[in-house]
Amino acid sequence: MKAEEVYFLDAKTLQNHHGGMVLVDGYIYCGHAHNNGFPICVKMATGEVVWEEISADRDRVPPQCSMSMGILSSAMKTGWLPS
Repeated sequence: MKAEEVYFLDAKTLQNHHGGMVLVDGYIYCGHAHNNGFPICVKMATGEVVWEEISADRDRVPPQCSMSMGILSSAMKTGWLPS
């Protein structure tokens, strides 16, 4: 088996520090930016950023995404926030 790089996303585009990534229907949901945890969605096949939230709110920790019963949720410092 041989792996080939299909595309590369630099740290300004996607930098996941703590894991907690979820793949749902070809889209990756996770936290972006070292220790900032800005929510981001990336199309796995192309690396296209579908949406992201950049906030000045520093009262957050990197999100840990999860999927249960068709609902994507993210654990933040202030609690669970359904997407």
